[in-house]
Amino acid sequence: MSNKLTLRRGSFFGIGNPLLDVSKEVDEEFLEKYKLKEGEAILAREEHAPLFRVLNKQGRLAIGGSSQNIMRTIVWILEQKLFASYMGCVGDDFEKQNLMELAQSAGLHVVYQTHPKLTTGRCAVLINTRDQHRTMVASQGASEGFTADFLDDAENWLKVEQAQILCSEGFFLVSCREAFMRVCEHAFKTGKIFTMTLSAKFICDNPIGVRLLSALPYADIVFGYEDEARILAKTQLNIQSNSLHNIIEAIRDTPKWNKDRPRIVVVSKIPERTTVATRDGIKEYRWKKPSKIVDTHGCGDALAGGFLAYFALGKTIDQCINAALYCAYENLQQLGCQFPDKPSYNEQISYEKK
Repeated sequence: MSNKLTLRRGSFFGIGNPLLDVSKEVDEEFLEKYKLKEGEAILAREEHAPLFRVLNKQGRLAIGGSSQNIMRTIVWILEQKLFASYMGCVGDDFEKQNLMELAQSAGLHVVYQTHPKLTTGRCAVLINTRDQHRTMVASQGASEGFTADFLDDAENWLKVEQAQILCSEGFFLVSCREAFMRVCEHAFKTGKIFTMTLSAKFICDNPIGVRLLSALPYADIVFGYEDEARILAKTQLNIQSNSLHNIIEAIRDTPKWNKDRPRIVVVSKIPERTTVATRDGIKEYRWKKPSKIVDTHGCGDALAGGFLAYFALGKTIDQCINAALYCAYENLQQLGCQFPDKPSYNEQISYEKK
């Protein structure tokens, strides 16, 4: 286990594809009106413009994007504003202002690159009131427009240098691989902790998976879902086994530049279980679920944020997972990656299902 870090402003840094999440509880009739299918996740088309106009008036706004969600979770569970910084690309529009205000209220320090032509990325999260299944319509916009020269600005790069734990996402390897690699190479050269999320099945699969594989040697901690891990292991690591333990062992044991810090792999099946691979072996944790699950969107990010926050405090893996499960537990009761105003976490209470 790593030594406890001396945390301060900017100790955590995330970089990725920022989105403004707009959530709304809907029924089948609403989905049919906009020609959407329950449970699907699609990219927005021109025909979805009326949907976003309705959501602008009726939806609930929240910070979105994997790395941004993780950073937001960290400042919430630690109750330390500005301990985390985040960087990404947005448009020069009203949605940018919404994101900045939401970040400020959450205690997250954001540094956004502004794209002159593209609009701020948005994601419609529609929760079916009957069975709580979610339908997602994403308009990526400026979130994919980040350019690495933004890191050349001394003040911007200072956010990277100040951080002790750095985080990015598989999505960012697609939108700006150069910036992703600069951040993880900095972490390696300075002995800092670099963590990444697998993000999606298509990121782990060919042809994009080779980019993920090139970044994996820098990763000290990897977060993902079981289906993502299976695809990564099969297509990039040539693992033919269907055993989850064999799969995450393979990801854990993939060659790593910093050999003094063994890789940790945290893989989840929401909202059932999380399996962790460390140098000491593999352990599975069953989730304690709330009586009513409102939404699972952002739950994996909440889990990652809780884990990293307590990892930075020098806690054991069991303690890190318990904090992670608590964040997921609270998040399951919210729309999007949201939480109560203040955490009520008690380390003596287990959030693992016994």
